Amino acid sequence: MAWDIIILFFLSFLKKTGKNI
Repeated sequence: MAWDIIILFFLSFLKKTGKNI
């Protein structure tokens, strides 16, 4: 599995959105 890539992508998405959660 490529959980590392998924996590990195998720972190990047969070950085783009900022604090929207």
